[in-house]
Amino acid sequence: MYNCVVINYNNLDILSRSIPRLLADGLGVVVVDNGSDDGSRAYLAACKGILAILNAENLGSSTARNQGIDHCKGEVMLLDSDVLYIPGSFAYLAELSRTTGMACAGFHHYTYTRVEEEAWPDLISKQPKIVPGTFAYTHYGYFREEVFRKCRFDENFGAGWGFEDNDLTCQMKTLDMKSICVRAKYFHRKKSSVAHLKSRGQSSRFGARLRYFRAKWGITRIHPQRIRSKAGRQTASS
Repeated sequence: MYNCVVINYNNLDILSRSIPRLLADGLGVVVVDNGSDDGSRAYLAACKGILAILNAENLGSSTARNQGIDHCKGEVMLLDSDVLYIPGSFAYLAELSRTTGMACAGFHHYTYTRVEEEAWPDLISKQPKIVPGTFAYTHYGYFREEVFRKCRFDENFGAGWGFEDNDLTCQMKTLDMKSICVRAKYFHRKKSSVAHLKSRGQSSRFGARLRYFRAKWGITRIHPQRIRSKAGRQTASS
């Protein structure tokens, strides 16, 4: 039975260190490779103890995640391959979800580090700060079973970067599914997929994906809470 989905695009150096940690934590791991050309495919084909799905081309993160989730049952962890998994974090996030009743528990987007030596080796000794969540933490997050029984990643986003996680957030909100967030320091080579696409002469299609997201949900602003917060600070300082 599989309960962890890792999507990969040319991040073999990090992926090859996360997989042994995931397996050591007793997780059933599905890795979906989106047409990598850095040796990832050969590594995954020879990797024992996982299910490897090797796409011939980059189908986008939405399609890749759905491919992996289709092989899972029950609770699911999603992990991007440019994030180095912290040992014990699945159990930590699962317990946090259970004790708070939240459908998703994940790591904050902005507490990561690009310096691996600065990343925390564990979570128990560090006791990270827990804050209300505002997002579906698809880069590194735990999701209760009901989330992917009722929600699915929108494959119309296609290849590129951005907003499929915003879309899942909106789906969850319509079902009153909430998230909780952990402020932990983890190693993340953020936007690595964008860099890899550009180095191969491809576009992240950021603008097209943003327009699609806005049209689908009938909204013009992505993070209204940030705008309100900024407006409040400006009023207080005037």
